[in-house]
Amino acid sequence: MLRIIILSLSLLASSLSSIAQNLTFDELLSLRKKSLSGVEEYLNIKGWKFLEAAEPVGFDKLGNVTFTYKKNYINDLAESFFSYYYSDYDSNRIAVQVHKPDIYNKYLARIRSLGMRLINTEVENGNMIKIYQGKTTTVKVTISSQQEDYSDSHKTIYRFFILSNFDYNTYL
Repeated sequence: MLRIIILSLSLLASSLSSIAQNLTFDELLSLRKKSLSGVEEYLNIKGWKFLEAAEPVGFDKLGNVTFTYKKNYINDLAESFFSYYYSDYDSNRIAVQVHKPDIYNKYLARIRSLGMRLINTEVENGNMIKIYQGKTTTVKVTISSQQEDYSDSHKTIYRFFILSNFDYNTYL
């Protein structure tokens, strides 16, 4: 009986730690509205690590900051990448790259439950692109494939780019 309780508790702890560190789609939406320092502090608490940054240059340029989750310390491979695009003139944009199909499916389920409609699907440069749009927000989902190092196998990469409808209609 004690073994069953210990096994159950360890399974619960491992599942909670994996859920606690990944960002939900609702968290992504709220991060788009935060300041640069607010985003960094939030991601740091969740276990994300700073990777790189570039400042905005000129009126129509966006600065960006990129964070990684579970990054390999030997190279720049990571379980997930998060980029925050900002400027003084436009609304902020968020991009997240994930490699796990279950996270992709959870994000898509949440996009649909928020009432976002699929407005376009196309193939561009070997990638499948789907555009979902709600009342105020657009999500561009890009699905691509990348060959694994030293192997003939491929892995699927899922990218979610979140921006305002105004920015989507004006700039993309």
